[in-house]
Order: sequence, then C-alpha cells, then structure tokens
Amino acid sequence: MVYPKNPYLYSEGVTHAVAKVGFLSSLVFGTTVILLNTFVTRNVVGSYRQLMNVFTCLGIIFATLEVILYPNIHSYNDGFFYFTGQKPFDLGKEALTIFLVDKTALEYFRTEIGVHYDIHIDKCAALALLAHDPVDYSIRWWNLSFTICVSIVMSVQYIIIIYCGWSMHLRMESKIVHFSHVLKRLHRQFFKTLILQITAPTLFLFIPIAFVLYLPLLNLQISIPTGPVICAFGLYPATDALIVLSVVTEYRVRARKLSRRLMTKMLSCMTGGEQNVPSATTTRPTHLVDKI
Repeated sequence: MVYPKNPYLYSEGVTHAVAKVGFLSSLVFGTTVILLNTFVTRNVVGSYRQLMNVFTCLGIIFATLEVILYPNIHSYNDGFFYFTGQKPFDLGKEALTIFLVDKTALEYFRTEIGVHYDIHIDKCAALALLAHDPVDYSIRWWNLSFTICVSIVMSVQYIIIIYCGWSMHLRMESKIVHFSHVLKRLHRQFFKTLILQITAPTLFLFIPIAFVLYLPLLNLQISIPTGPVICAFGLYPATDALIVLSVVTEYRVRARKLSRRLMTKMLSCMTGGEQNVPSATTTRPTHLVDKI
C-alpha cells in the first residue's frame, strides 16, 4: 500500500511490508533449520540442538506476532509513541494494552498522531514514553525508569553472551585437540555461528532500540516516523536461521539437497509428471549388423 501524499502513512506501509517479508523468511528458514535439526543432521546432538530448535520456534512466534499486530512507532520531541492501529482477532484496546498510557502522554501525542496517521488516540493500543513534563520540563522518572530497565537488560545480555562465548572458546580449544578433523571443523563452525549470532541482534535489535530509547533524552524538536527503524525486528529470526544454514557445512549441504528435491518435485508437478522416456526403437550396433 502506497501513500505518496503522506510520508508518515507511506513509512507505515514500508513497516508493514518489511514485517511481512520478515515473517515469510523467518517461517521458511526457521522451518528448514528445525526439520534439518530433527530429522536429518547426525553430528549435531545434545543441548545445542534442543536450544537451536527452541530459539528458532521463539523467533518464528515473534515474527508472527509482528505481522499480526503491525506495531508502529513515532518519535516526537521529548518522547516516542509506540502504537498499533490494527485490531487483531477483533480485540479491543483493553485486551492489548497492559500498561495504560497516562493522561499527560495521551494529551501530548493526541494531535501529533491524529494529524499524521489519521488515528484516534483513545481507540488504539499504545505504549508511550515521555521523558520530560510538557509544562515544567521536569524529568518524568517513572517513564525514564523504562529506559533504564531496558538498558540494564541489554547490558546484562551482552555480558552473559560475551562471557559464555569466550569461556566456551577457551574450553573448546583445549578439548578438541584429540577430536577428529570433522568434529574440529564442526565445533569451530559453531563458534563462528555464535559470533555472527551476536552481531545480528546488535544490528537488527539493539541499535534500533537504543536509537528510539535515547532519542527523547536529547530534548530535540523533531517529528519523525521511526517505525521503519524498528521494522528490522522482524528480519532478525530469519537472519539467525540463515546464519546457521550458511556457516555450518552439514546444514548447508543438507539444505541444498532438500531444496533440489523440492525443486525437482515442483518441476515434475508443473510439467504434469512427464519424463523423457527412451524410444522403443533402438539402433543396432554396427558390428552386429555386419555379422548378420
């Protein structure tokens, strides 16, 4: 859907389109990883296989919720307004809103959201953050506590990932000395996968979140649609699964074979199952003809 006259609605359409792409790609790549993990691969065993299946399923669920709710975000001066104009399953605002937006934030964003998105603010589910009071410009600590909590959670996640990843690398190097060449390569590929899986959420999750969270603290006079910034959320699950399929040799080889089989079956169905049947009339070898 394109809105050439209203850039805000156009950005909302871009956000929805990216969410759809993220959902479809997450479904395809995630399902491929789960199927290969469960029925095909033999060298990947133990807790890593189980964790990979669990996280892939959670990623697909996340991408599904993204495409059902179609969340959008708008940054305006001292705050941002995280909302959805959709009513999935015909649910009302009360069913979708857990922490209700206070009256100060509602009045602050009412005109801004109504003008740019043609949405009645009282009828949409939303999460709002307003860093400063619009009257006396004092800090709204209750709203700011949200930014502090999210920052702590992101920092703790990074510390855990870096510590566990480095510890795993040191222990792995000391233990794989006696492994076969195949197992050594497999473990090193898993470590490379872990590094890339740390980089991917940094690009698709943490940087967009940090931009939206800390922008209100700068007290800028702005009015920008930041929905396209966070639409990368829906691409992360597909990227996570694609990393595994690309780096680990066993997954890559199995995925190629599986895709070739699917393509062969699709072509066979499209051509009506016709195959090149050898002709019944064959030419006799010349040496037999000479003997006859």
